[in-house]
Amino acid sequence: MPRLHRAISWPRRKFIALVLRKRIGKNKWSAHLIFGLLSILDLLEFLYINTQDTGNYDHYIPKFLLRRFRISEKGAHSNSLFTYTLKSKLVERKSIDDVAGEIDFDVSKANGIPSDFVNKKIFAEFLEPIVSRIVKHINTGNNDLTYLEANTLAVYMGHQITRVPAFRSLLLKIFSIGISDGRILYSEFGDKKALREKVAFNSIGITYDQILRTKPFIKVDGGKPQAIMISLLIASVISEKIYRDNSMHIIDIPQDSGKEFVISDNPVVFMDFERGTVLPFVPWWEIGTRDFLIAMPISRNKAILYSRVGRKPTETEQNSIAELINFAQYACARKEIYSNNEKTILAHLNKYKTELEKFRLMFSSED
Repeated sequence: MPRLHRAISWPRRKFIALVLRKRIGKNKWSAHLIFGLLSILDLLEFLYINTQDTGNYDHYIPKFLLRRFRISEKGAHSNSLFTYTLKSKLVERKSIDDVAGEIDFDVSKANGIPSDFVNKKIFAEFLEPIVSRIVKHINTGNNDLTYLEANTLAVYMGHQITRVPAFRSLLLKIFSIGISDGRILYSEFGDKKALREKVAFNSIGITYDQILRTKPFIKVDGGKPQAIMISLLIASVISEKIYRDNSMHIIDIPQDSGKEFVISDNPVVFMDFERGTVLPFVPWWEIGTRDFLIAMPISRNKAILYSRVGRKPTETEQNSIAELINFAQYACARKEIYSNNEKTILAHLNKYKTELEKFRLMFSSED
């Protein structure tokens, strides 16, 4: 089987490891220098060669993050977590290897050949190892991040938002609306530039309310190559807006509080103060223009929160925000919620039952 040929991948890996270990990049100048050196190392590598390695279970929630919610650190259940399935309404113990993923989820086609570029080059090889170190740093009680670490975390958040089945369903809904009313042409599905402008940058002006209320008479199915391509472009747009227009905070749940975070298969949640609700999907073009809280749990006791620049949650607000983040995990989940503790899930389901029923009734969808 062909492998990934690289000329000097080890210097790049060594350099990234050094940067993270020494926590270099505390200001914009040093971060720009690091990005420049990485670019030079990229130029010294051979071109990426598609391994055509298909049939693999691609995790759209990385395993390093799922392990933060595992049942135990050691022993028989160190690779297991409790999973609540929305459809069956059952809580079961499952292996981390078998959740939050799909066979060939990240595999598209390049020149008619299955391509594993997205999974191997962007996620498994680059983003996930770096972000895993940053998440570990935060979870050891260090909430101070260098400029480079904070920037990298924003990039990861952008990709995590777009790299889940829920977001791909959103894209199909947008494709369907655009095709139905003529704002997107069939011929433009193979045109990267057209899709970039019309969808990623939303030049066609689709609104949150249109997506919520419109039932397009033409329904687009499939479209996986287009969805993967557009998702990467939108992730870049989101990452820039998150970092440029928002401040990052760490929401802590004290370990002796008897409370803890869960995580779902759609872990980055949006809370909209102007609309007064958790959003059932991500209107990414509104980031920076509306008063959003954007959050994702990164362990049982910590979550990343982005808020408008100048808005810093008080200690009292942090408690209510933590509760809201957990509610949003259940409200926005596509299929499953994960926790280290079955009792935690059952307690949440009982606590949020009425509000979840109202939420699902309000935002019921054909999808």
